[in-house]
Amino acid sequence: MVRITQVHWLKIAGCLAVLAAFIATHAQAATHKKKHRRAAVQATRRKGKRTARKIAPPKAPATITAAPGTLAALTQAYRLKPSLAKAASIERYARAHAGTPAEGQADLALAAADVQQGHFDAVTRWTAVAAKRLPELADYAAFFDAGALAANRDAAAVERALEPVWSSKPESPLAAPGALMLARSLLESAKPKKALDVLDRHGPGDVPAVLLLRGRAFEALNHNADAAHAYQAVYYDTPLAPESADAERALGRLRTESGYPEPGPDRVLARAQKLLDGGQHEAARRYL
Repeated sequence: MVRITQVHWLKIAGCLAVLAAFIATHAQAATHKKKHRRAAVQATRRKGKRTARKIAPPKAPATITAAPGTLAALTQAYRLKPSLAKAASIERYARAHAGTPAEGQADLALAAADVQQGHFDAVTRWTAVAAKRLPELADYAAFFDAGALAANRDAAAVERALEPVWSSKPESPLAAPGALMLARSLLESAKPKKALDVLDRHGPGDVPAVLLLRGRAFEALNHNADAAHAYQAVYYDTPLAPESADAERALGRLRTESGYPEPGPDRVLARAQKLLDGGQHEAARRYL
């Protein structure tokens, strides 16, 4: 549910059990790169000078697994095939490390798992301990709390829960997904103006998910021209994005409204070219 870029790896100090599979992957990938660098350094020398010759990197292992018995392994197993027994094994790990940061890691993993599986009632049980044991990851605990509250369509509670995300220093990598979550909750609560404000303050820029939400907010405010511009940015500029289908349906609703901004022929052809480049030849033929 949450994507974390490597830029933020120092912030989470390599201990976020929610992405334990990534932790295992990261470690082996680093080893893989070191081997390739050593091979490059051992390139042949000619006339007493070191010469660089291209060496194909060795193939990375097909599957990357964490060491058995570690929290990373337990979490990875659960994420690949969730079950009550596997969740219980993570909980036993947490209790065996009670009072330590490892307990917080395990509880954060359980919170993420419950949000992913739709078991929202248990989430705060895990996040309360995680926030105490790992205060540097309070924004993650808050994000999972907000995810559980969003399922209950309580926008005000979601906004309160996300406060640690907004106030995190340095900026939390969850600020953008938190903004999307809150904006959706606000739209479901018939608060489109506030949803726009959240997207302006915390949104990740003009990406398809944000543009689609902005379109929905403008449409709810009866600002149909602004809504059409937002939907068109998704439909014409990012036709391969998953949000493009929703944008197409929204444009179908607005096309008959007065003041609808018709796209220029260059933009239509640009969409066709992007579809062709993406291998969607049948869809592209509609414009050619």
